[in-house]
Amino acid sequence: MVVAYAFLAYKLATFGNYDAICEQWRNCNWFNWVVLFLVFLLLPINWAIEAKKWQVLCSGFETLSFRQSLRAVLGALTPAFITPNRIGEIVGRPMFLKSNNRMAGVAAALLNGCAQTIAIVGCGLPSLFFAQHLFSHNEVNFSTYAIVCIGTFGLLLYTYSFLPSLFRWASDKKFALKYKQSLTNIALTSKKTLYSTLLLSVLRYIVFCTQLYLMLLFFGITPNVIQAITTISLYYLFVTITPSIAASEAGIRTSYAIICFGTFSTNTVSIACAGFLLWLINFIVPMIIGSVWKN
Repeated sequence: MVVAYAFLAYKLATFGNYDAICEQWRNCNWFNWVVLFLVFLLLPINWAIEAKKWQVLCSGFETLSFRQSLRAVLGALTPAFITPNRIGEIVGRPMFLKSNNRMAGVAAALLNGCAQTIAIVGCGLPSLFFAQHLFSHNEVNFSTYAIVCIGTFGLLLYTYSFLPSLFRWASDKKFALKYKQSLTNIALTSKKTLYSTLLLSVLRYIVFCTQLYLMLLFFGITPNVIQAITTISLYYLFVTITPSIAASEAGIRTSYAIICFGTFSTNTVSIACAGFLLWLINFIVPMIIGSVWKN
Protein backbone atom coordinates (compact mmCIF):
# COMPACT_ATOMS: atom_id res chain seq x y z
CA MET A 1 0.00 0.00 0.00
CA VAL A 2 2.91 2.34 0.75
CA VAL A 3 4.24 1.88 -2.80
CA ALA A 4 0.81 2.62 -4.28
CA TYR A 5 0.49 5.85 -2.31
CA ALA A 6 4.03 6.85 -3.24
CA PHE A 7 3.14 6.46 -6.93
CA LEU A 8 -0.05 8.44 -6.36
CA ALA A 9 1.85 11.26 -4.63
CA TYR A 10 4.27 11.40 -7.56
CA LYS A 11 1.48 11.58 -10.16
CA LEU A 12 -0.31 14.31 -8.24
CA ALA A 13 2.90 16.29 -7.77
CA THR A 14 3.89 16.11 -11.45
CA PHE A 15 0.51 16.99 -12.96
CA GLY A 16 1.01 20.37 -14.57
CA ASN A 17 -2.50 21.69 -15.20
CA TYR A 18 -3.84 22.48 -11.74
CA ASP A 19 -4.14 26.14 -12.74
CA ALA A 20 -6.63 25.22 -15.46
CA ILE A 21 -8.67 23.11 -13.03
CA CYS A 22 -8.74 25.94 -10.48
CA GLU A 23 -9.72 28.43 -13.18
CA GLN A 24 -12.56 26.20 -14.31
CA TRP A 25 -13.62 25.77 -10.69
CA ARG A 26 -13.76 29.54 -10.15
CA ASN A 27 -15.81 30.03 -13.33
CA CYS A 28 -18.38 27.31 -12.60
CA ASN A 29 -22.03 28.18 -13.20
CA TRP A 30 -25.10 26.19 -12.20
CA PHE A 31 -24.80 23.96 -15.27
CA ASN A 32 -21.19 23.02 -14.41
CA TRP A 33 -22.18 22.15 -10.84
CA VAL A 34 -25.05 19.96 -12.03
CA VAL A 35 -22.75 18.15 -14.49
CA LEU A 36 -20.09 17.57 -11.83
CA PHE A 37 -22.73 16.38 -9.38
CA LEU A 38 -23.90 13.81 -11.96
CA VAL A 39 -20.31 12.58 -12.43
CA PHE A 40 -20.04 11.94 -8.68
CA LEU A 41 -23.55 10.47 -8.60
CA LEU A 42 -22.52 7.88 -11.20
CA LEU A 43 -19.39 6.93 -9.21
CA PRO A 44 -21.15 4.65 -6.68
CA ILE A 45 -23.32 3.24 -9.49
CA ASN A 46 -20.18 2.39 -11.45
CA TRP A 47 -18.62 0.43 -8.60
CA ALA A 48 -21.92 -1.03 -7.42
CA ILE A 49 -22.28 -2.68 -10.84
CA GLU A 50 -18.72 -4.02 -10.54
CA ALA A 51 -19.48 -5.37 -7.06
CA LYS A 52 -22.63 -7.05 -8.36
CA LYS A 53 -20.60 -8.71 -11.12
CA TRP A 54 -18.18 -10.09 -8.55
CA GLN A 55 -21.03 -11.32 -6.37
CA VAL A 56 -22.64 -13.09 -9.34
CA LEU A 57 -19.39 -14.72 -10.48
CA CYS A 58 -18.57 -16.00 -6.98
CA SER A 59 -22.10 -17.28 -6.30
CA GLY A 60 -21.25 -20.78 -7.59
CA PHE A 61 -18.65 -21.44 -4.88
CA GLU A 62 -19.13 -18.82 -2.13
CA THR A 63 -22.11 -16.74 -1.07
CA LEU A 64 -21.15 -13.09 -0.67
CA SER A 65 -23.28 -10.25 0.57
CA PHE A 66 -23.23 -7.13 -1.58
CA ARG A 67 -21.21 -5.38 1.12
CA GLN A 68 -18.58 -8.13 1.14
CA SER A 69 -18.39 -8.04 -2.64
CA LEU A 70 -17.98 -4.25 -2.72
CA ARG A 71 -15.28 -4.44 -0.04
CA ALA A 72 -13.32 -6.98 -2.13
CA VAL A 73 -13.68 -4.94 -5.33
CA LEU A 74 -12.49 -1.71 -3.74
CA GLY A 75 -9.83 -3.40 -1.63
CA ALA A 76 -8.23 -4.94 -4.72
CA LEU A 77 -7.67 -1.53 -6.33
CA THR A 78 -4.52 -0.90 -4.28
CA PRO A 79 -2.54 -3.87 -5.71
CA ALA A 80 -4.10 -3.12 -9.10
CA PHE A 81 -2.60 0.38 -8.97
CA ILE A 82 1.00 -0.88 -9.10
CA THR A 83 0.65 -3.87 -11.44
CA PRO A 84 0.53 -4.02 -15.28
CA ASN A 85 -2.97 -3.61 -16.70
CA ARG A 86 -4.43 -3.88 -13.18
CA ILE A 87 -3.72 -7.62 -12.93
CA GLY A 88 -3.34 -7.07 -9.20
CA GLU A 89 -7.13 -7.26 -9.08
CA ILE A 90 -6.94 -10.91 -10.13
CA VAL A 91 -5.01 -11.85 -6.98
CA GLY A 92 -6.37 -9.03 -4.81
CA ARG A 93 -10.05 -9.88 -4.88
CA PRO A 94 -9.65 -13.57 -3.94
CA MET A 95 -7.84 -12.51 -0.75
CA PHE A 96 -11.26 -11.49 0.59
CA LEU A 97 -12.65 -15.00 0.02
CA LYS A 98 -12.32 -18.08 2.21
CA SER A 99 -8.86 -19.62 1.84
CA ASN A 100 -10.14 -22.76 0.12
CA ASN A 101 -11.99 -20.66 -2.49
CA ARG A 102 -9.16 -18.36 -3.50
CA MET A 103 -8.05 -20.30 -6.57
CA ALA A 104 -11.64 -20.30 -7.80
CA GLY A 105 -11.62 -16.57 -7.05
CA VAL A 106 -8.59 -16.06 -9.30
CA ALA A 107 -10.45 -17.81 -12.12
CA ALA A 108 -13.58 -15.72 -11.41
CA ALA A 109 -11.51 -12.52 -11.53
CA LEU A 110 -10.12 -13.63 -14.89
CA LEU A 111 -13.64 -14.18 -16.21
CA ASN A 112 -14.64 -10.75 -14.90
CA GLY A 113 -11.73 -9.05 -16.66
CA CYS A 114 -12.51 -10.83 -19.91
CA ALA A 115 -16.16 -9.75 -19.74
CA GLN A 116 -15.25 -6.07 -19.27
CA THR A 117 -12.66 -6.24 -22.07
CA ILE A 118 -15.21 -7.75 -24.45
CA ALA A 119 -17.64 -4.93 -23.65
CA ILE A 120 -15.00 -2.26 -24.33
CA VAL A 121 -13.54 -3.86 -27.46
CA GLY A 122 -16.96 -4.84 -28.82
CA CYS A 123 -18.14 -1.22 -28.61
CA GLY A 124 -14.78 0.29 -29.56
CA LEU A 125 -14.07 -1.57 -32.79
CA PRO A 126 -17.07 -0.15 -34.70
CA SER A 127 -16.01 3.34 -33.59
CA LEU A 128 -12.81 2.96 -35.65
CA PHE A 129 -14.95 2.73 -38.79
CA PHE A 130 -17.09 5.73 -37.90
CA ALA A 131 -14.02 7.73 -36.90
CA GLN A 132 -12.60 7.22 -40.39
CA HIS A 133 -15.71 8.76 -41.94
CA LEU A 134 -16.24 11.40 -39.29
CA PHE A 135 -12.76 12.86 -39.11
CA SER A 136 -10.57 11.73 -42.02
CA HIS A 137 -13.29 11.07 -44.61
CA ASN A 138 -11.24 8.14 -45.89
CA GLU A 139 -13.16 5.48 -47.72
CA VAL A 140 -13.34 2.17 -45.87
CA ASN A 141 -14.99 -0.95 -47.23
CA PHE A 142 -17.90 -1.37 -44.85
CA SER A 143 -18.40 -5.08 -45.60
CA THR A 144 -14.76 -5.90 -44.93
CA TYR A 145 -14.70 -3.87 -41.75
CA ALA A 146 -17.96 -5.42 -40.55
CA ILE A 147 -16.51 -8.90 -41.08
CA VAL A 148 -13.39 -7.95 -39.10
CA CYS A 149 -15.46 -6.51 -36.24
CA ILE A 150 -17.89 -9.41 -36.09
CA GLY A 151 -15.06 -11.94 -36.40
CA THR A 152 -13.03 -10.31 -33.60
CA PHE A 153 -16.04 -9.96 -31.33
CA GLY A 154 -17.10 -13.55 -32.07
CA LEU A 155 -13.61 -14.84 -31.23
CA LEU A 156 -13.56 -12.94 -27.94
CA LEU A 157 -17.05 -14.18 -27.07
CA TYR A 158 -16.12 -17.78 -27.89
CA THR A 159 -12.95 -17.56 -25.78
CA TYR A 160 -14.94 -16.12 -22.89
CA SER A 161 -17.56 -18.87 -23.16
CA PHE A 162 -14.84 -21.53 -23.42
CA LEU A 163 -12.94 -20.48 -20.26
CA PRO A 164 -15.00 -22.63 -17.83
CA SER A 165 -14.26 -25.65 -20.04
CA LEU A 166 -10.57 -24.74 -19.92
CA PHE A 167 -10.71 -24.67 -16.12
CA ARG A 168 -12.44 -28.07 -16.18
CA TRP A 169 -9.64 -29.46 -18.36
CA ALA A 170 -6.98 -27.98 -16.06
CA SER A 171 -8.61 -29.47 -12.95
CA ASP A 172 -7.71 -32.99 -14.14
CA LYS A 173 -4.05 -32.22 -14.74
CA LYS A 174 -1.34 -33.26 -12.34
CA PHE A 175 -0.06 -29.71 -11.80
CA ALA A 176 -3.52 -28.59 -10.64
CA LEU A 177 -4.55 -31.50 -8.44
CA LYS A 178 -4.13 -29.35 -5.34
CA TYR A 179 -6.75 -26.93 -6.70
CA LYS A 180 -9.02 -29.53 -8.32
CA GLN A 181 -12.08 -28.67 -6.24
CA SER A 182 -11.68 -24.92 -6.76
CA LEU A 183 -11.23 -25.26 -10.51
CA THR A 184 -14.15 -27.68 -10.71
CA ASN A 185 -16.35 -25.14 -8.91
CA ILE A 186 -15.54 -22.35 -11.37
CA ALA A 187 -15.80 -24.80 -14.29
CA LEU A 188 -19.46 -25.26 -13.34
CA THR A 189 -20.18 -21.57 -13.99
CA SER A 190 -23.41 -21.49 -15.96
CA LYS A 191 -23.98 -19.73 -19.26
CA LYS A 192 -26.56 -17.59 -17.47
CA THR A 193 -23.90 -16.40 -15.02
CA LEU A 194 -21.40 -15.74 -17.82
CA TYR A 195 -23.79 -13.67 -19.88
CA SER A 196 -25.27 -11.89 -16.87
CA THR A 197 -21.71 -10.79 -16.08
CA LEU A 198 -21.21 -9.67 -19.67
CA LEU A 199 -24.46 -7.69 -19.60
CA LEU A 200 -23.41 -5.99 -16.37
CA SER A 201 -20.05 -5.19 -18.00
CA VAL A 202 -21.83 -3.45 -20.88
CA LEU A 203 -23.97 -1.52 -18.39
CA ARG A 204 -20.87 -0.42 -16.48
CA TYR A 205 -19.23 0.59 -19.76
CA ILE A 206 -22.20 2.86 -20.50
CA VAL A 207 -21.89 4.41 -17.03
CA PHE A 208 -18.21 5.36 -17.28
CA CYS A 209 -18.64 6.55 -20.87
CA THR A 210 -21.41 8.84 -19.62
CA GLN A 211 -19.13 10.09 -16.86
CA LEU A 212 -16.45 11.01 -19.39
CA TYR A 213 -18.98 12.83 -21.58
CA LEU A 214 -20.18 14.81 -18.55
CA MET A 215 -16.61 15.64 -17.57
CA LEU A 216 -15.95 17.01 -21.06
CA LEU A 217 -19.04 19.19 -20.70
CA PHE A 218 -17.78 20.38 -17.31
CA PHE A 219 -14.63 21.72 -18.99
CA GLY A 220 -16.61 23.39 -21.77
CA ILE A 221 -15.94 20.77 -24.46
CA THR A 222 -19.22 20.11 -26.25
CA PRO A 223 -19.08 17.33 -28.85
CA ASN A 224 -22.28 16.43 -30.66
CA VAL A 225 -23.80 13.01 -29.97
CA ILE A 226 -22.07 11.23 -32.89
CA GLN A 227 -18.69 12.74 -32.04
CA ALA A 228 -19.11 11.83 -28.38
CA ILE A 229 -20.12 8.21 -28.99
CA THR A 230 -17.37 7.66 -31.56
CA THR A 231 -14.47 9.30 -29.74
CA ILE A 232 -15.31 8.08 -26.23
CA SER A 233 -15.58 4.48 -27.48
CA LEU A 234 -12.30 4.92 -29.32
CA TYR A 235 -10.66 6.44 -26.24
CA TYR A 236 -11.55 3.52 -23.98
CA LEU A 237 -10.52 1.03 -26.67
CA PHE A 238 -7.04 2.58 -26.89
CA VAL A 239 -6.68 2.78 -23.10
CA THR A 240 -7.70 -0.88 -22.71
CA ILE A 241 -5.35 -2.35 -25.32
CA THR A 242 -2.34 -0.29 -24.23
CA PRO A 243 -0.06 -2.12 -21.75
CA SER A 244 0.30 0.01 -18.62
CA ILE A 245 0.13 0.11 -14.86
CA ALA A 246 -2.65 2.04 -13.19
CA ALA A 247 -0.08 4.37 -11.65
CA SER A 248 0.84 5.57 -15.15
CA GLU A 249 -2.74 5.61 -16.47
CA ALA A 250 -3.19 9.30 -15.80
CA GLY A 251 -0.55 10.17 -18.43
CA ILE A 252 -1.78 7.55 -20.89
CA ARG A 253 -5.40 8.58 -20.52
CA THR A 254 -4.47 12.24 -20.87
CA SER A 255 -2.52 11.53 -24.08
CA TYR A 256 -5.31 9.49 -25.63
CA ALA A 257 -7.89 12.07 -24.57
CA ILE A 258 -5.98 14.76 -26.46
CA ILE A 259 -5.63 12.49 -29.52
CA CYS A 260 -9.30 11.50 -29.60
CA PHE A 261 -11.08 14.64 -28.43
CA GLY A 262 -8.60 16.96 -30.11
CA THR A 263 -10.34 16.07 -33.37
CA PHE A 264 -13.19 18.45 -32.48
CA SER A 265 -11.59 20.76 -29.88
CA THR A 266 -8.30 22.64 -29.79
CA ASN A 267 -8.53 23.20 -26.04
CA THR A 268 -5.96 20.53 -25.16
CA VAL A 269 -5.47 21.77 -21.60
CA SER A 270 -9.16 21.28 -20.77
CA ILE A 271 -9.13 17.89 -22.47
CA ALA A 272 -6.12 16.85 -20.38
CA CYS A 273 -7.81 18.10 -17.21
CA ALA A 274 -11.00 16.19 -18.01
CA GLY A 275 -9.10 12.93 -18.42
CA PHE A 276 -7.00 13.47 -15.29
CA LEU A 277 -9.88 14.55 -13.05
CA LEU A 278 -12.06 11.61 -14.10
CA TRP A 279 -9.16 9.25 -13.33
CA LEU A 280 -8.94 10.76 -9.85
CA ILE A 281 -12.69 10.44 -9.27
CA ASN A 282 -13.23 6.99 -10.78
CA PHE A 283 -10.11 5.18 -9.63
CA ILE A 284 -8.18 7.04 -6.95
CA VAL A 285 -11.15 7.92 -4.72
CA PRO A 286 -12.41 4.28 -4.69
CA MET A 287 -8.84 3.03 -4.16
CA ILE A 288 -8.43 5.21 -1.07
CA ILE A 289 -11.82 4.10 0.26
CA GLY A 290 -10.89 0.47 -0.38
CA SER A 291 -7.48 0.73 1.28
CA VAL A 292 -9.06 2.19 4.42
CA TRP A 293 -12.05 -0.17 4.44
CA LYS A 294 -10.02 -3.40 4.19
CA ASN A 295 -8.10 -2.40 7.30
